[in-house]
Amino acid sequence: MVVGPLQRWLSFAILYFAGLVFYVPVRAQCLTGPKFWDKLIGIEEVPDSILSKEQKLKEVLLLKKTFEDCGLARDSVYARILHRIGVYQYFTTRELDKSVRSTLQSVSINTSGRKGGCLRCAVRSYTNLGFYYEDLLFFDQALRYFDTAASLAGKFAGQEIYLMQSRQERSNIFDKRGDFQQCCEEATRGLSVANTLHDTTFVIVFLNQRAFAYAQQKLYQRAVSDAVLALSLSGLKKNNDGKAGSLKAQALVMESMGKSREALSLYNEVIKYRALSDDADRLAEDYLDAGNLLLYKMRSYEEANKYCLKTVQVSLPKKDFNTTASAYNSIGSFYFYEGKYLQALHYYRQALAFLPITAGTDELGNPGSGELDRFQNKQVLLSLFGNKTECLLHIYRQTARPEYLSACIRTALLTDTLISSMRHEQTGEQSKLYWRRQTREFFGNALEACWLAGDTRLTFYFMEKSRAVLLNDKLNELGAFALLPAAEAAKEQSLQINIIQRQQALYQMNADSPAYQNQQVKLLQAKDEFEKYIKTLEQKAPAYYQYKYADEVPALDSFERVLSGSRQSFIHYFISDTVVYILGISGRKASLLRLPYRGIDDKLNGLLRICSDRQALNNDYGAFAALSHTIYQAIFQPIGLPKGRVVVCPDNFLIPFETLCTDSAGRNFLLYDYTFDYVYSARYLLKSFNNPVGKGNFLGLAPTSFAAYLHVPDLQQSVTSIQTAASCYSSHSCMTGKGANRKYFMEEAPGYAIVNVYSHARADSGENEPLLFMSDSVIHLSELQLLQHPSAQLVVLSACQTNAGRNAAGEGVYSLARGFASAGIPAVASTLWQADEQSTYEITEQFHRYLSQGMPKDEALQNAKWQFIRKGGKENLLPYYWANMILIGNAGPVNLSYDHHYWWIALALLSLLYLLAVLLRRAYPGQRSDNKLFN
Repeated sequence: MVVGPLQRWLSFAILYFAGLVFYVPVRAQCLTGPKFWDKLIGIEEVPDSILSKEQKLKEVLLLKKTFEDCGLARDSVYARILHRIGVYQYFTTRELDKSVRSTLQSVSINTSGRKGGCLRCAVRSYTNLGFYYEDLLFFDQALRYFDTAASLAGKFAGQEIYLMQSRQERSNIFDKRGDFQQCCEEATRGLSVANTLHDTTFVIVFLNQRAFAYAQQKLYQRAVSDAVLALSLSGLKKNNDGKAGSLKAQALVMESMGKSREALSLYNEVIKYRALSDDADRLAEDYLDAGNLLLYKMRSYEEANKYCLKTVQVSLPKKDFNTTASAYNSIGSFYFYEGKYLQALHYYRQALAFLPITAGTDELGNPGSGELDRFQNKQVLLSLFGNKTECLLHIYRQTARPEYLSACIRTALLTDTLISSMRHEQTGEQSKLYWRRQTREFFGNALEACWLAGDTRLTFYFMEKSRAVLLNDKLNELGAFALLPAAEAAKEQSLQINIIQRQQALYQMNADSPAYQNQQVKLLQAKDEFEKYIKTLEQKAPAYYQYKYADEVPALDSFERVLSGSRQSFIHYFISDTVVYILGISGRKASLLRLPYRGIDDKLNGLLRICSDRQALNNDYGAFAALSHTIYQAIFQPIGLPKGRVVVCPDNFLIPFETLCTDSAGRNFLLYDYTFDYVYSARYLLKSFNNPVGKGNFLGLAPTSFAAYLHVPDLQQSVTSIQTAASCYSSHSCMTGKGANRKYFMEEAPGYAIVNVYSHARADSGENEPLLFMSDSVIHLSELQLLQHPSAQLVVLSACQTNAGRNAAGEGVYSLARGFASAGIPAVASTLWQADEQSTYEITEQFHRYLSQGMPKDEALQNAKWQFIRKGGKENLLPYYWANMILIGNAGPVNLSYDHHYWWIALALLSLLYLLAVLLRRAYPGQRSDNKLFN
């Protein structure tokens, strides 16, 4: 017999009311534990349409009191009662603190290890604690409870649903935090479990989450692949929520690729399917995403505002204040784009009012930074205060009232603390790079405010906070590593090696193969192990934690003193969409310039392109000279730096400044009057690396021929050149031919003060890692982190394009040169284009002659280039030959060790002289000195 819905409800009603009749004698006569359990399950299974959650809460609270009055042992049955009370409190009163308290009591009983406890039962409670804390926006606590639930669920059969739920929610939290790399990794972990269990519903969920995370990281091909697969599975399952998720990931890809109309059409499809799935929380987010596309990308302000108002209409009844605040933030931006700045400011304050944060006393005030630290969904705050900074800036321009400029700078400083806090929360470098891109516009607004205020001190601060942040974090981590006991340091290194090895194995596999999926899970397990270990280190080694997260920017006046002591000038650049900010520092003087943009990027790229093309330089030197002079007039001449040593901190560009000409004919290069050194930031220049003393001064590697599968040409002349370079130093070692292999490099390179490699390199601006070729294999950029505690003070990369790679906003080029810097090597001489072999050899050899004489690195390289130009013919004047190699990092002299065999020679000579004197005294015993001191 088929039982219809009405019959099922009727049977539940009978069960419930029978329970009520049965419950009357409970108060008079105590039940056994199993009977209490049956009674609880009976209440739970009654549909909410018959017995509301409010009524169920009352019944379970009464059941709890009866259980206590009966004096029964507080076992897993009592724990289940407490667990269920927490659930009903969550859905009725929304007093989450009570839900948490009841559930924690339940967990305490089931994990006590005492008789009657049920460790398996605690899985569900841990999962619920994660949900409660996530709802409270206490993401750190939520992540911990979901992680515990996932770990525990893996130990018990039948608990896989909680394992997948925990992975899903961890992925959601990382998404809310903007930690898209972690979001992606967590979804991959969940997908592995769902595939094993053949759970198509969760497979769809995890594919959609991963597709979204891939799209945010601009990994479009992977995002579309996951989204299309999820969409096809959703069609088979008739899963409207799954379809909505898949379409949303595709919409995000279209939006990121600039295909706004296609994206909007997809968002509208998402909204249609989400409404059918009855998921109001996600529906509100969908309206908001569509509204933000219309607002920020399509500039359809009125239409955007309709979507944002619809977001508020859906989110407010559900008490989804986080989404409501985001909607008000977008409505504020609608008024901002309409030029109604005061109304915009009002809505930004309204948005803040929906969050559990005490705002300032008026619209110009802000909460304290400590209060913002407690609020863990910082994505919302970052957007809100970034928008407020820009709005205050425009109001000041409109009114010229100084209180608005002061409020703008205060808000910018507060926003900067949020950015730092978010960076510390995120563990994935790709996620950090995402937020480096997202905050680019904010730093442009902050610098504009500083320029209007004429504040060079704060300009220096914001330029530094926008520059090479992740590299600074990495170097801090290396410094913190040195503070660890030997055993802890060895453990950390072992875990890092494990990650890198698994990563390299993944690179060799086909991304569509089952082996790739298995290796991906192994890599994530290695990362999990490392991250958990680091968390324990941060707790038990406070000095490690403090050093690792040190984020101080040096004061401008102290930095000026350092520059004066080393006779150097410094230039900071920041290029926005419309203007270029240049901060020049020379001696105790700092000057700030703000220049129109005028397509400077195209000119800089054009200069690099023509310098790297010998034929173009020969055919049209006049075009080069005119372009070089134009750039000189735009970004160097206005600063008015004195001749001498100059340190350049570029911004998302890197050109050889030596090639800039002071005349339009191209006769007078800056090379003749200046030395140039390039740094990632002023902090990098001041960094104390404390490299240990090595076993020698110079190590040269020249793999003259390479394994056939590498497909690179031989470098037969490199042997003579590397030996010539080595002869400049008293203690040196060379390895050429097949001996210059990957293993030899990784083992020996850290042990010498200077390392020079004559080889090939490969890099592009895509996802591929830069490679350095050895005789038998390659070294990937990420593997350079294995060069632990290097003695090297300088690495010279006499290979092609060793400073090429993917450019990351504010971080510079992810090149081999940057890889050596992040491994703790203070200076790298690297190349910008396909090198001319013979000129590279000549300049490198001369460079080492000057270095071995104790000359600063920048001056040694300048003199080597001068020498090359002087001794050659007219063609040697072309920058193609001599401007390829540049110095990055510390420009001071290399600290070379004395060769102790000279002391042995001197001691032997003294001994010989003494022996001769003794022999002479014995040969002529009657002679005495006339010196009165001996009388």
